Amino acid sequence: MLRSVSLLTLGNTPSGLRRFSGSTINGSAKRVEPLETTDGDDSPFLANHRRFCFSPPHKRLPQFSPPPPPETLAFFPSITIDFPQQARRATVRRPRQYPAHFRLLQVSMFIPLRSLAPLLLTIAVVTLPAPAPAADPPQLRSFIAADSSRQRIAIISEDGDTRWEHRIGPLHDLHVLPSGNVLLQLSWTHVAELNPETGKTVWEYEASRSPDNQGRRIEIHAFQRLDGGGTLIAESGSARLLTLAPDLSRQASVPLKVARPDAHHDTRLVRALKNGNFLVCHEAEGLVREYRPDGTTAWEYAVPLFGREPRPGHGVDAFGNQVFSALRLENGNTLVGTGNGHSVIEVTPAGQVVWSLHQNDLPGIQLAWVTSLQVLPSGNILINNCHAGPKNPQLIEVTREKRVAWSFLDFDRFGDSLTNSQVLSVNGHPVTDSLR
Repeated sequence: MLRSVSLLTLGNTPSGLRRFSGSTINGSAKRVEPLETTDGDDSPFLANHRRFCFSPPHKRLPQFSPPPPPETLAFFPSITIDFPQQARRATVRRPRQYPAHFRLLQVSMFIPLRSLAPLLLTIAVVTLPAPAPAADPPQLRSFIAADSSRQRIAIISEDGDTRWEHRIGPLHDLHVLPSGNVLLQLSWTHVAELNPETGKTVWEYEASRSPDNQGRRIEIHAFQRLDGGGTLIAESGSARLLTLAPDLSRQASVPLKVARPDAHHDTRLVRALKNGNFLVCHEAEGLVREYRPDGTTAWEYAVPLFGREPRPGHGVDAFGNQVFSALRLENGNTLVGTGNGHSVIEVTPAGQVVWSLHQNDLPGIQLAWVTSLQVLPSGNILINNCHAGPKNPQLIEVTREKRVAWSFLDFDRFGDSLTNSQVLSVNGHPVTDSLR
């Protein structure tokens, strides 16, 4: 029984349709019937009383010689009409892709199966200008961000309102904890956990009060709440990592290797790893080093200059390898925010760069001092674009295909020193599992 048919249609242009010829195979007689059509007006029909023949299973699509110009012919490669054995209604399946400027509205047939001998059929296919593509839904984010130039840390809701804020001094790290409390620093030496609802300080550490640090310049540039309730503190100046219990008793101390000791440049962000080691960014040396708990080196990576000469400063014209952040990915690679290297790079354990985003890779955006990073559950990467000036967003969320999924630019509440942030929700969905 004859069960299917392939249909060829033509699209119209302001200049009308041009003459073309083709052929279809008649399934019952297995003979070629010519198909010749001419249409010189601006008919609104894609196919206006076009002729076609049935074939059991489809033999071949019509071929055109010479091929019509592409602006004239709109060819749907395979529109298949299936006729169930006991049904009188035809079901139309059309391909997923067809010319963007036409829309197939209706093809309907009511035919007794007994009449499915070779016959001519009239198909009315109406075309209208294709509707404009649906706009992408708005991308909404709530987040916390801090800018020491404005002395402000704030939680911004998805609708853009300031939900909470607090006055700060210099700051290079922050965390919103699962409890909703905020772990932040209020000065280079003072780390505190605040309850945003009550405004109360529920935990704090002041490095200048430690007996080991008396008479020594100390700066803290990284801290992290650990599983089990302890807190990791990275002290520059004393060149050590401390693990503190909730009561401030010292659980562990890890010595750091610093080639040129400097309380402001010894370290930037530090993160505890699942294997028990610590990933440390040594800003002054342009070096990411993984330390074992005994202070020995498990791995290190020198951030490259990519053949460029260092240039002083902080903005888009400066350049260097003063690394700020590093995250160990699930695949074992390390994602690095290169600071004034204006880039994000992913490196293998062997030190091979397998993915990178450089200063001018995003259309209309320049990266400056790339500070903290966050890998979202989607795989997108949140980049803090510090010291980039008011023409560039301070926060940029990019896909692995280097497309901007979301960005934030606000030089009223924040300024040119927005160093740290954390996305808290995406389009109404809380972010509870991210890497940062």
